[in-house]
Amino acid sequence: MLFLVLLLNVVQISFSLIDYSLVKEFVKKEHANTIILFDCEKLNETKIYKQLSENFFGSIHRFEMEKNRFNSDYRRFMSAEHFRFAVIADLSCRNSYDLLTLCSTNSYFNGSYRWLMFAQHDLDVTMDFMETQNLNIDSSVTIAVTSEKSKIDIFEMYGTVHKRGGRINAMKVAEYSQGIINWACSTKLYSVRSDLKRLRLVSVVATLGTTLNVTLEEHLRSLKPARSYAFDRFTYQIVQLLRQRLNFKVDFLRTRDYALEAIGTNSTSGIIGQLQQNLVDFSITPMAITAERIGSFDQTVGILDVRIMTVFRHPKDSGVRHIFLKPFENLVWVGIGVIVLVSIFVLAMAFGTKRRCSLDFLQCATAVAGMICQQGSIDKTAFGLSRIATIAVVVFSILIYQFYSCYFIGYFLVLPPKPIRTLEQLLTTNIKVSVEDLSYNRDFFKKTKIAIARELYDKKISTNEFGFTNVSMGIAMVKQGGYAFHCDTTYGYRLALETFTEQEICDLQEVYLYPVRSIHINLPKGSPLKEPFRVTLRRLKEIGLMEYYTKKLTTKRPACLKNNSGFLQVYLAEVVDLYWILLFGVGTSFVFFVLEMLSRRICAYIEMKKFAKSYRGWIN
Repeated sequence: MLFLVLLLNVVQISFSLIDYSLVKEFVKKEHANTIILFDCEKLNETKIYKQLSENFFGSIHRFEMEKNRFNSDYRRFMSAEHFRFAVIADLSCRNSYDLLTLCSTNSYFNGSYRWLMFAQHDLDVTMDFMETQNLNIDSSVTIAVTSEKSKIDIFEMYGTVHKRGGRINAMKVAEYSQGIINWACSTKLYSVRSDLKRLRLVSVVATLGTTLNVTLEEHLRSLKPARSYAFDRFTYQIVQLLRQRLNFKVDFLRTRDYALEAIGTNSTSGIIGQLQQNLVDFSITPMAITAERIGSFDQTVGILDVRIMTVFRHPKDSGVRHIFLKPFENLVWVGIGVIVLVSIFVLAMAFGTKRRCSLDFLQCATAVAGMICQQGSIDKTAFGLSRIATIAVVVFSILIYQFYSCYFIGYFLVLPPKPIRTLEQLLTTNIKVSVEDLSYNRDFFKKTKIAIARELYDKKISTNEFGFTNVSMGIAMVKQGGYAFHCDTTYGYRLALETFTEQEICDLQEVYLYPVRSIHINLPKGSPLKEPFRVTLRRLKEIGLMEYYTKKLTTKRPACLKNNSGFLQVYLAEVVDLYWILLFGVGTSFVFFVLEMLSRRICAYIEMKKFAKSYRGWIN
């Protein structure tokens, strides 16, 4: 469909200058689907309106210059939303300049509106007036000037950035005569409107988490590998390429932070406030797109993918199961326990029957434990029951022992798998969690409605004295072990690469809190620079310049050079439980030894007393 928007502004009443054939060609060329027509004829329906009504299938709104209907309700009529407008205005009408000034004040000369104005006087008079209007680099204004011999010269008019003192440019693009229009060129091409003529723009920048020991520009120019927040430096390099291509200068306004709390308010605080109030032209410090930010300012294209991850050294013992229980699942261990108990009972029955005495479960338990652990027994197996049971237990123990021992052999020959792959699994471990102390991280955990993120904050972060800390401290705690650190890995891994050993690098594991997302150069809502910036940035991506600075200032995840083979040492922490078992066994045996010695001494003493009472031969 087609969109057409009409406006009229000039000083005298005369016959309408609007030519239907030219309007029809213009609407077709601009692919408009709605028309707003402004003229100054007194008839209820003008000739041009009737012709458009008969041949145009979109919406048409007609206004007379002398009426106040548009002036009182222009916001409703000029709401672009999803429509594609084309604007037609007869500049020979009275009050037309007042109407244009009203539209200029409300920024209706932006790229959402395609204007076609008919002027009877020469172009210089129109240019003098349009110099005072809010025309920018994205303006789409076409002027049809009636010349001699019934010809109409068609000019396209645009500016640079009006609020920064930009100038108006006009170029003849076509001639119209006897219903035929000959288009020679167009100013709407990127190549034509890519020169801001050394206009001075204003940019806002925040150096998050960085203490500057140099000037702001010296910091931004630095190409040293990033060890802390460095996206302002990355964007600065991209802006320098933009500046060279679009021919503008930049002044920097430094602010404290993002001021994310200013979203949707009238505050001028931080980057958000400066963009919302249209006080700057763009932001050097980039931001990602979120639902709440879309309505506050405009984005260009993604200039860098950031990977904000939770990084930690994966423990050999993930904390879910003890290392000595890992070879078998719980059901297997239950089965082994049942086999042991049944074997003890069977052997106790066999030995008890043989000796015609009470069952000695402790002795049978010792014998079965010896067989399970591949040890022999001194007891004789005279009955078939005990022999069959002993052979069955021995065979079972040999086979089950092979599975158990093979697990640990493989454990030291091949790097063990890393089962902690999600935040849910991380929450079940005893690993502590810290977060990089940046405003957008605090804002995320403050506002998030993601259940797992809330649980992570409540259980792991808010209870930790290092819940929010700087990146160098966070990576140092990860190196120490037992800590996970939530940060942007594009610079966090630089510190890991410089300080971690090869084994510690191989231990690194990361889990997502939210997926990889792109950051953008942001502009105020409705900025005329949006399209030139977008096109230029896409070209910079195509030719690889962004990739060059990405490699310069960011670090990928360090590669584990051990591949899948490992020569792992056994640390005391991994086998300390065995020492405790041994210590418990020795201590228990010593206690039983003492008890047995005491019981024997007591029994011997009692026996001696009984013997002394019954035997009197020694007394004399």
